[in-house]
Amino acid sequence: MLCREAALDYGAEGVSFHFLQRGVMDTDLDRKHSRSNLYSAPELQYPSGRLQRAEELTGLVSFLFSGEGNVLNGADLRADQGLSMYYGKQLRDEEIEALVQKQKEMAQTPEEFVHGPVRTQSTKGRVALITGGGKGVGAGIARVFCAAGMKVCIGWNTSEALAHKTLAEIKQMGGEAFLFQADISDREQIRAMVEETVLRYGGIDVLVNNAALQPNLFLKQYDTALFRRLWNINVGGYWRSLQLCLPYLKKSRYGRVINISSIHGKRPTVFDPGYAMTKGAVRMFTREAALELAEKDITVNAVELGYCRIEGKTGNYLFRIEKPPQTVLNSPNPLSRVCEPEDAGFLALYLASSEAATLTGAGVRLDGGSMMV
Repeated sequence: MLCREAALDYGAEGVSFHFLQRGVMDTDLDRKHSRSNLYSAPELQYPSGRLQRAEELTGLVSFLFSGEGNVLNGADLRADQGLSMYYGKQLRDEEIEALVQKQKEMAQTPEEFVHGPVRTQSTKGRVALITGGGKGVGAGIARVFCAAGMKVCIGWNTSEALAHKTLAEIKQMGGEAFLFQADISDREQIRAMVEETVLRYGGIDVLVNNAALQPNLFLKQYDTALFRRLWNINVGGYWRSLQLCLPYLKKSRYGRVINISSIHGKRPTVFDPGYAMTKGAVRMFTREAALELAEKDITVNAVELGYCRIEGKTGNYLFRIEKPPQTVLNSPNPLSRVCEPEDAGFLALYLASSEAATLTGAGVRLDGGSMMV
């Protein structure tokens, strides 16, 4: 996302940016892991049957530095010689015949097929911790979770009045929840929130990482302190919350992690490249955590939101761009409707349920289809 945002920001000044994705080389072979096949005999996964060499990238890099490469500004280039397309090798005719014969033999003694259980709504009584749950998207998720019978810790930091309003709405509907003030850039404040949740409700089944900062600044407007705080909250806060909730998620039979992300992790938009970069990082955080926690039957997924109607962003930062009216002839999304916080809540409720037990490492785009137009 840094390359894409920088290409937008500095393109008018004649500066180009590119993202080059290489393949596996011999220096990478010590990264082999039991839950990923990428580094298991990678040379056999290359169409060429051999590992990529560093010098094979020099021609492409030289082209990008030349005048002829300017048209590729902001490009994502997959220079892996086809490694990421590998699915399996083509069999020779005699190998196909042997495989067909083996399949025939197996078909003669078929195993009895047993249908899985038909699941019903399954979240009642489960415990969720939602960071940034006092307002906006987090509040919508809290209301939906409590309406479905879940017990919720509503984490909040700066919007006390809105947090109390959310809790009052939940109490009015008969839901069970409590408020806890915590800055997720501080590990000890998260720890205290987690411990209070476990003390009240006996454990944690679902973590919703939602709290985030969006300053709406251009690249050149960020100073070091704000940039660090942005990453400390939007990425570091997710990481700390997962680490501290993990002992209880492991004990749960229904461990779920739901990361609230954004379509800005996929599409550059100029108005806040720093925020977009953090949301791109959340995509990979979600995938890596899904792999690492799979053996504990903990699923990790992301909700990638488009525009959602909320009370306002934390800090009330100004929006600094405007589209020329003639470029917006139709609705910004095909459904011609705005996402509400409860829409995110309904999707998060599904991801928290037993019905979503086989969904992990996914980024589900909830944007009314705006990415398509």
